[in-house]
Amino acid sequence: MDIFVGVVVGLLVLTILVILHEGGHFIAARRNGVRVLEFGIGFPPKAIAWVKNPKTKKWRRLPRSEWKKPQEGLIFSLNWLPIGGFCQMDGESAADERPGTFGKASFWKKTKILFAGVTMNWLAAIVIFTVL
Repeated sequence: MDIFVGVVVGLLVLTILVILHEGGHFIAARRNGVRVLEFGIGFPPKAIAWVKNPKTKKWRRLPRSEWKKPQEGLIFSLNWLPIGGFCQMDGESAADERPGTFGKASFWKKTKILFAGVTMNWLAAIVIFTVL
């Protein structure tokens, strides 16, 4: 029983750290004009998903039949494999030249977005060690 509790607590702590890390990428991308397509907790397949309408700013549950279709707004998903997470940005290929994509962002904007995850890890460590 102790091993089971340890595994569950370990997965919970890992999930929280991954959410913070990916949240750093998410915030930096949005602040630097890069469109974020999906923020997911866990790895796919999806268990449940919501989409934010860009016009009304309201969230609605995304039906399973629409999961594979392109969406206009940000998708937030909870996925079945609880060992990570992701922040999917539009145009993650360096060859993408559309405005608002990661590929079109300047070198310094890309650098800020990439280092934001590491920065969140450092901030989390500082907060945890301060509390302890």
